[in-house]
Amino acid sequence: MLALTVAKKWHLIQLDINTTFFHGDLDKEVYMKIPPGLAVSQPVFYDHSLFIKKQSESFTVILVYVDDLVLTGNDIDEINSIKQNLDDKFKIKDLGDLKYFLGMKVARSNSGIHIYQRKYTMDLLRNFGYLDCKPLSTPI
Repeated sequence: MLALTVAKKWHLIQLDINTTFFHGDLDKEVYMKIPPGLAVSQPVFYDHSLFIKKQSESFTVILVYVDDLVLTGNDIDEINSIKQNLDDKFKIKDLGDLKYFLGMKVARSNSGIHIYQRKYTMDLLRNFGYLDCKPLSTPI
């Protein structure tokens, strides 16, 4: 999705659902449907976290991970409409341009998108007690 965003020079927005964890544990199975307008009639693959909407010249993609959403597409009016619809249903926080996602820092420049995993790496080292270890050059 990021490669497509760079190649097409699309907008790249991050959203957060405010009330995801306020509703407690579910005590029964829940079945959900893909929201109208975001379903692909006959997908080549099926990914429960990726939603695509295509209307005439407008193309929009939403990537969902728990309560974080990344929204991209070629039509800022359609993106704003989707953000408004999501906010009406779920109360979202618009975090603006994508900066962090899944432990990765995302930095956009004229030359493309750069992904940094320093924070993720430091968190791993801290969690496993290796933060004070000395680095060692390892040729690959």
